[in-house]
Order: sequence, then structure tokens, then C-alpha cells
Amino acid sequence: MQDSSKIVAPQYQGQRGNPVVIPSLLFPQIYALQGDEGARRLIEPARVVYVEVDDPGIIIDVDTPEEYQRLIRKGDTPNKERGHSSCREMSPT
Repeated sequence: MQDSSKIVAPQYQGQRGNPVVIPSLLFPQIYALQGDEGARRLIEPARVVYVEVDDPGIIIDVDTPEEYQRLIRKGDTPNKERGHSSCREMSPT
């Protein structure tokens, strides 16, 4: 992928996950965000390139130490037998 203005996001079975790679040209807008606003509103669908991966772990969202502790207590490792991810470029859904 050569377009440095594109945002790259993994997806698992059509569900967008993390990490999302954001181009540096959006950094000033990200730095201007307030509180827990998040960069989601800056992500224009036409600018996103989705990469399908074979790893349900990308859709786990952990924002606090408490959520992390809850996750490891559950032993919730979505893909315990991780192999090589299968990746292919996708269009937005």
C-alpha cells in the first residue's frame, strides 16, 4: 500500500478491530481531541483500508487495568492456537 493518507484497520469476520494505523497527517487533529472523545470520528470510511485477519483477538477492547485483569482472570484468549494470520485487503463493509 503506497497511499500515505490511508488508515489501515484489521477486521475479523467483518468486525473492525485494533490496532488501527493512522497516518501522521491526522496527528494534529488527534492531538486536538478532548477527554475520551477518541479518533473514531476522524475515520472517514473512504479513507480506510481493511485487512481481514484470522485472529479474533483484534476485537477485544481493553481500556482500563480493571478490564485487563478481568480478561486475564477469565483466561479469555480468543485464539489460543495462534498461527500465522491470514491477511488480505478488503473494502469497507
